[in-house]
Amino acid sequence: MGWIESNLVQKVKEVSRHKVVNGNQPSDPKLNLQDKVLAATFLSRLEEMLPIMGLPLFDPNDDAITPDQSVSTPNPHNEANTILVPTGKFDDGFEQVFLNEHSWYYLRISSGKLDRFKYIAAYQPAPVSAVTHIAEIETFTEIQNEKGQPRLKAVFKGPAQEISPIPFGSAKGGSLQGPRYVNRDDLLLCKDLGELL
Repeated sequence: MGWIESNLVQKVKEVSRHKVVNGNQPSDPKLNLQDKVLAATFLSRLEEMLPIMGLPLFDPNDDAITPDQSVSTPNPHNEANTILVPTGKFDDGFEQVFLNEHSWYYLRISSGKLDRFKYIAAYQPAPVSAVTHIAEIETFTEIQNEKGQPRLKAVFKGPAQEISPIPFGSAKGGSLQGPRYVNRDDLLLCKDLGELL
């Protein structure tokens, strides 16, 4: 239960218009991979049920950008060529998939836009709260998610490169609920994500 509580509180803080009155951040207990998958599945089902029960805890901030919106970069001449993806914490699949398998999935991108994306960057949530790695994309392959829906997997040309952390900073709350599209050069030059998101 501690893992679920910790992640619920963190998600409400990051993406919700609701304020968390409890000043304490519950600890995130270490779980083995199997228990973590079970807890994450339960949390996912809970997030689906809460609005039905009249508890819309994850309503985004009124001024938040929804995940389906793409980002227009500060320089209109710089085309978005990088997928900026929010990942789990370091031990929640990010290390295993992004760093060791040199890939990331379950992406939803229209086939007409695939050619434009050459890079993928990883944003790690709190306590890191920063973009920490970037990789060059070799190809996209079609896979199915847990519900059997078609999604895409980005396969990297090689290992992701660690970069100087680019903090969340002044970005609007909820702006990294899902993948965003940015220009690689703009991303690497910005001081914090508020300059892009």
